[in-house]
Amino acid sequence: MKKLLMFAMLFAFVGLANAQEKTIEKKQTNFDEWSEALSLTDTQIAQINQINTKYQDKAAAIRETATKQDFKALNDEKKQEIQNLLTPEQKVKEKQFMQKKEEEKIRKASIKSPSR
Repeated sequence: MKKLLMFAMLFAFVGLANAQEKTIEKKQTNFDEWSEALSLTDTQIAQINQINTKYQDKAAAIRETATKQDFKALNDEKKQEIQNLLTPEQKVKEKQFMQKKEEEKIRKASIKSPSR
């Protein structure tokens, strides 16, 4: 019985670790796709990574007491900081990229949901 319990706990741990790894990989893939679409420079990528780290730290610091609005404000602040790094051409490319992603999201949702 103990072996079965130990096996179940190990299986659950491996499953959770694998799920987290996939989430991290997906975020990196999304960032890579976004940065390539915008033709970001190496300097911009480094600056954006610094901004992301800074805001992850800020979010972690307020996680226990913050409201949904606090996190939204923090996210908006981060987005504005990143926008300030982009050239006008990159801002146009980003808008096109985001529209494309939204269209893909809608298309995927329509495929998943049954037609009535």
